[in-house]
Parts: sequence; C-alpha cells; structure tokens
Amino acid sequence: MKTVVISACGQVKQNNEDCYLINNKSYFDANIENHEEIFLAAVFDGVGGSNYGEVAAQISSHILASHFEFLANGNIDELLKVVMTINEQLLLTAHEKPIYKGYATTIAGIKIQNDSLISFNVGDSRVYRCRLGLLKQLSYDDTYFNFMKSIGRVTDENAAKYKNSHIITSYLGKNDFEIDDIRAILYDFGVMKEDIFLICTDGVSDMCSDDILETILSSKEDLKNKSLQIQSIIESNGSKDNYTYILIEV
Repeated sequence: MKTVVISACGQVKQNNEDCYLINNKSYFDANIENHEEIFLAAVFDGVGGSNYGEVAAQISSHILASHFEFLANGNIDELLKVVMTINEQLLLTAHEKPIYKGYATTIAGIKIQNDSLISFNVGDSRVYRCRLGLLKQLSYDDTYFNFMKSIGRVTDENAAKYKNSHIITSYLGKNDFEIDDIRAILYDFGVMKEDIFLICTDGVSDMCSDDILETILSSKEDLKNKSLQIQSIIESNGSKDNYTYILIEV
C-alpha cells in the first residue's frame, strides 16, 4: 500500500482544527507519506471554533488509536462500541472542564481486514473509493440538506434553496448521541488491488467537486502527484477551511 496525507490550515482559518489517524498513531497538523500496510485510517474535523474543536478532534483521534489492537481483528460491533466510547469521553471531559462545553468533532474512516472494508462516519467528513476510474462516496453526509431531502422537503425545483445548508446534524460530543447515529457499512470484497481510498474533511469536498476528484484519482499520475493536484485545486479555490485528506492506494 501507498499512503499520502496532507493537512493544512487553509487561507482563512487561524488554526488547524483537523487531525487524523493512521493505524495506531494520531497526527495533528502534519503531512506524511509511507508504504506501510493500512488497517485503520480516519480524519477528524473539530467544530466549535473558540470552543476548542481541535481538542475534541485530538481526544477522539487518541482514543481511537488506543483501541487499535482491540479493533485489529474485530468486527463492526467493536468499531461501534469504540465510537460510542469516544462520544462518552468527550462529554465527560467537557463536564470536568466546562471551558470545553460545546466542542465537537466529525469522524470519517475505514477499517481494512483482508479484502473486507468497513466505512464509517459521523458528520460531513467523507470516505471515497476510486475503482476502475469510477469514484464512489461510501460515507453519508449528516447535514441539514440531506435531512430535508430525506423527509421530502427538497425537490428538483427548490434544491438550490437548500444546497448551501451544510449545518451538520450529527457529530461526536453530542448529548443525545445514539449508536444509530454512526454510519457504518461493511463491504465484502470492498478492497481490491489498485483501489484508491480518499478520506477527507469538508475543507476538501467543499473546494473540490466529485468530478474533479474522479479525474485526478483515475489519472496515471503517482499518488504523491495526485495529492498535490488536489491541494492545488483547494488552494486555487480559496481554501476557506482547514483541510485534511488521506489517500491510500492498494
């Protein structure tokens, strides 16, 4: 496997509230490139601004990393338990340190075991897979737009009215968080040779359309150059948010 990760503050925000995890290591504001086998990878996008969103993201990443051995041979149920544990710890820490009240984070990631794949997310950070030149979003955006769409309030005629409704409806650090809030899907034969996985925060998907991502990821360029092309698009579009993305080539 080949892995390239880029995490940056962007041109507008003053600090980077994103972080990410590769196997049992948590990273903050760092770019990496390696060839190690990937079993677990995730991104976290802290929300809350002055309410220490980056703290929520880093706590979550560290907890997930600490459960790596537990998850290594586990199934989807073990993964759900760990995500629930993360939410409980965020709430406990905020109770003990009121300065963190209101902090929260998204999560999106993959767990690979042989040729099986578990894609999981809470919030609007995303998981994509590019296979045979076709890009597919494996995650689900927990946004106000998708909620309105699910209850039939969004139609072809009024979709433009809601298109910019990116308010997230689920996140880690939520008081009434339930296990059903975790979007987790098991894909048998979800991993094939030459697949490319993209795990990213919304600072990527808001700046770079799916069509552009598909063009870049299906090109003949090596993984490093693909990552730099994505960054170039984000920056040329103003990089209005922090952005973090993990590229994994099988």
